[in-house]
Amino acid sequence: MATTEVDERKVHVDDGRGGRGAPFRWARLGTRALCAEAPEAGWTRTLTWQAAGRGFVGLRR
Repeated sequence: MATTEVDERKVHVDDGRGGRGAPFRWARLGTRALCAEAPEAGWTRTLTWQAAGRGFVGLRR
């Protein structure tokens, strides 16, 4: 049986001035799922990387 790794996080939009929006409706996704769902929500993946065993995704509107 295959296992699927999902690194779940709550993701918020940061306005760069200390303000944060509500969590994205689909924010609790692993990196692969986030990259698949982002275009439907109007986001473009700019880069992906790993650090300390965790996956990260840069998104741009």
